[in-house]
Amino acid sequence: MLIKFKGKSTGFTLIELMIVGVIIGVLASLAIPRFMKATTKSKQTEAKMILKQIYVMQRAFKMENDYYCCNGQTMCGG
Repeated sequence: MLIKFKGKSTGFTLIELMIVGVIIGVLASLAIPRFMKATTKSKQTEAKMILKQIYVMQRAFKMENDYYCCNGQTMCGG
């Protein structure tokens, strides 16, 4: 069953849609740089953790073998 309204038609005007578009644009311009900064910071933290793991593993290898491992296969300086 369809309801028909007499007089004013329903819907959004062009001005209302433009205002919503501007609001979404402003919010996006504020949110995107913050998201990028958070992403960069998390990648830096992950890289630091990986480098620390490499350092610890190299030190353990040196203690056992009296030389550092260069690439996982060859002996360096020993």
